[in-house]
Amino acid sequence: YILFVTLGELVNLHVGLAMANLMLPGEGIIGVFGNLFRVMGGLLFFALGGLEVSFYGLKLSFDTIPVTTFDPFTLNYQIFTLTLVKIFSIALSMALPIIAVYLLVNLILALTNRLVPNVNIFFAGYPVYMMANFVVTTMLASGLGWLSARIIEKYLTTFVDFVRSFPH
Repeated sequence: YILFVTLGELVNLHVGLAMANLMLPGEGIIGVFGNLFRVMGGLLFFALGGLEVSFYGLKLSFDTIPVTTFDPFTLNYQIFTLTLVKIFSIALSMALPIIAVYLLVNLILALTNRLVPNVNIFFAGYPVYMMANFVVTTMLASGLGWLSARIIEKYLTTFVDFVRSFPH
């Protein structure tokens, strides 16, 4: 779920909702889009059979490494570090189209402020910025859903391969 929360927090940062946070008992303090993408990612995870694959991986891990013979020094911790780097890079690449659109909206508002100095940019610009936020998020939601489904499917196959690769 951290991939989708990171994606949402990156979007929050560039949309202007970085200070709009929710206090959720199970998640702690989370941004608005972080919560939206967390729920979307969780629903996609369950819809694509992620729970069944997780249980299969749990069973496979107990078969591969019995609880009494586990030695943590045989694990390669570099895999975990590379996984965290991959999570952040995937979240950033998913957030880049949204960030690019907001950069374009910022440039348009800056040109408007420069060309028409009488217009108060905070009075006119922030509502335009927020409306562009919701329009872009609505337009990109289906594409993000499709991309997220592909990422979850790849994650599930990688997870099963990772559990199978443990030393016997």
